[in-house]
Amino acid sequence: MIGASLTVGNRAAASKYHQQLLQIGSAPTANTFGLYITTLKDSAKTLDEANEALSIFCRAEQEGVQPTSFLYNALIGKLAKARRIDHCYFYFSQMRKRGIQPTSITYGTMINAMTRVGDEWQAEQVFNEMEGMPNYKPRPAPYNCMMQFFLGTKRDGLKVLEYYSRMLSQGILPTSHTYKLLIDTHATLEPINMAAAEGVFNEISASGNRPEATHYAALVHAKGCTLHDVESARATFDAAIADPEIGAHACLYQALFESMVMNHRVKETDELLEHMASRSVEMTAYIANTLIHGWASDRNLTKAQAIYESVRMEKREPSTYDAMTRGYLAFNERQLALDVINEVLSKGYPQPVTNRIASLLGPNGSRAASTIPAGLVA
Repeated sequence: MIGASLTVGNRAAASKYHQQLLQIGSAPTANTFGLYITTLKDSAKTLDEANEALSIFCRAEQEGVQPTSFLYNALIGKLAKARRIDHCYFYFSQMRKRGIQPTSITYGTMINAMTRVGDEWQAEQVFNEMEGMPNYKPRPAPYNCMMQFFLGTKRDGLKVLEYYSRMLSQGILPTSHTYKLLIDTHATLEPINMAAAEGVFNEISASGNRPEATHYAALVHAKGCTLHDVESARATFDAAIADPEIGAHACLYQALFESMVMNHRVKETDELLEHMASRSVEMTAYIANTLIHGWASDRNLTKAQAIYESVRMEKREPSTYDAMTRGYLAFNERQLALDVINEVLSKGYPQPVTNRIASLLGPNGSRAASTIPAGLVA
């Protein structure tokens, strides 16, 4: 009943059944405690999930529950998401010391955590350990993660292709994201090879799949932002949305907006916004970020504000607040920047996130933002 209650988001009922178990001298299973952690995202938008996950894990131990791999995976997953890498290392080590065999999911989560903080050596060590597991169940996610790391952080195309080759050698079928990473590798890392990038589309077709909007978006972005050929980017965009198998997608518009802003053509984006609206494609936080930056760089604060306000509050991301704060500060509008930061605080993001944005105000940014009335903090 606890698990069922957690699954449907009724944590109050779960707590009631939990107390009833304790009253008869029993306790929930380790996997149920894991479910307490994995369902945190549904329980409260303002929760610091990493801290709450740690509290749940400690409560399980206090109630005499022996952790399982599922409980450790749930905990490490929340810690990794919050970039609490030291805690990830600690509980990964504790798990093994207790004789609990890490699963493919554990390894994948640890690899993701290590690449997030740029720990190449540890990531590769854990990856090799994962492949050597006697009960290893090949999954695409860790390979995609390493490819993403060497593409985006290390900018090493040879290493990207090495992990792609290792993926194939394990008999793992590439995912849609794998193919996007390959396109980005060929189209954005030196030496640029646009023919190879476009050749990935043939690989996708040969695998029995069809290219998706995200693959075309990668090409649009590469042509516009790497080659600085906005016309070619627009031609690829037009071809994609004209294809009934693809159609209008936010990622395609985002790639073209990024191309236009990168090439100082933000004044031409109004037509594309109208085009997007005509296709019933909703404004996203990431499109807004690009346009806020573009209009602020073009010294048009009114346009930047209009874009920011077109994104509903519940849809705004930390990066949206970051972009608008920078935009206001570029015009020395500190009070308006402070208003944005106060909204960030009202959403209860983890402290490192809010501190990073508040620091844009200067050394005393966090202190200035802390003047937000207590009643506004959820």
